Amino acid sequence: MESMFLNVTGRRARRLAPPLAAGLAFLLLALLYVAWNRPLYMQIVTAWGVRPYIYPFLDTETVLSALRCLRDGVDVFVSNPCDPRHRIFDYSPLWLAAAPLPVTTAWIAPVGLAVDTAFLLSLFLLPPGRTARETAVIVAGTLSTATAYALERGNNDLVIFVLAACAASLVCRSPALRYAGYGLAFLAGLLKYYPMALMALALREAPKIFGLITLAATLGLLIFIAIERHDLLRALFLIPHGSFFSDMFGASTLPGGLAQLLHLKHRFAANLQRLLVLAALVCGGTIGLRAAFAADLAALTAQERVFLLAGALLILGCYLTAQNIGYRAINLLLILPGVTSLSRVGGRSWVYGLSAGLIVLLLWAEGWHHWLSLVLGAPEGPAALPTPPLVAAWGVRELAWWWVVTLLFALLCGLLNRTDIVRITHERLLGLWRPRPMKKKEGVLF
Repeated sequence: MESMFLNVTGRRARRLAPPLAAGLAFLLLALLYVAWNRPLYMQIVTAWGVRPYIYPFLDTETVLSALRCLRDGVDVFVSNPCDPRHRIFDYSPLWLAAAPLPVTTAWIAPVGLAVDTAFLLSLFLLPPGRTARETAVIVAGTLSTATAYALERGNNDLVIFVLAACAASLVCRSPALRYAGYGLAFLAGLLKYYPMALMALALREAPKIFGLITLAATLGLLIFIAIERHDLLRALFLIPHGSFFSDMFGASTLPGGLAQLLHLKHRFAANLQRLLVLAALVCGGTIGLRAAFAADLAALTAQERVFLLAGALLILGCYLTAQNIGYRAINLLLILPGVTSLSRVGGRSWVYGLSAGLIVLLLWAEGWHHWLSLVLGAPEGPAALPTPPLVAAWGVRELAWWWVVTLLFALLCGLLNRTDIVRITHERLLGLWRPRPMKKKEGVLF
């Protein structure tokens, strides 16, 4: 009885550690900014690897300023004079549905705090680490530069994270709650496009239920496109592109950066990107479909597997389709609990342990880039030319991303490998499937 109590208590402590650590850091920094020492706040945030604006929640203001200008009759997809940096609105037009609200500049801090608080609370939904060491790795991720960057900006990717974490948590439960989870995943997709990949969570359902969910999501998406097609197309063409040597990540970064360094044509970068994507998908698919890999995944809890699936879908969805500003790496937090648990599995534990370390490295990427720049005395910023040591560090970061992306595709294939809908597809289209019996619980696989 005492052993059971200690196990429950320890599990609860391991679940609470990441959100409490992040919440405490956020609270201390907020107090520094508001009441104690604002210059010290700026110094700490800068040392963390984040370049703070003159006031927090700059990206919260992106949406709120667009709402104010839209109410005044300004076409925010063309210009946005209400924004302090005159940034054109480039998000989904669904955000503009809040335009009837009486938004003023006084809303910036309350809305930014609400978004940040929702994110911090959603960290309680993450599966707990199984040991103190695994929990320490997850805590290191939640305290990372990517997290601090997203919180300081109050960026709406925090909203996407909250929706994804809630969806992953709900689809582990009863049918009614699972359907609510798919609704949240669909909402996340309408708000930011790439999270529409989360709808693949429905592949866990029996084929008939999956078909109904797919039909409902398709109809909803078609209605949304029919209503917002004009602004939606304009927003899609405004998706930002940045320097390959800045804090942005994506499949085009390594090929584009190499082409720029070697003074090669764009065709080289495009072909190299296709080659890297193909190699990652082939390697990941080959690994993910192996029986040994399936056995590793079977050692995880249902919650760990679902959060792994949700995180893999989000990261692959954004990495393979666009350049992404560094704070979007917070979606790696959804993956960390499962990957750290896999690091305890058999002869491949070193692969998962290395992957967990690389994920933390990527979450802290802008932090160690900032520190290396300070040591070398190298200039920072989008216009700064990379020095050889910083190019080497950039190369390490990019290789780490491709390693993680390959692993995530392997995880995606392994997790979806045994679902009914995939089995039936293989039987009918390829005739290659020889499934082993699967246990079902309330109509959901794995």
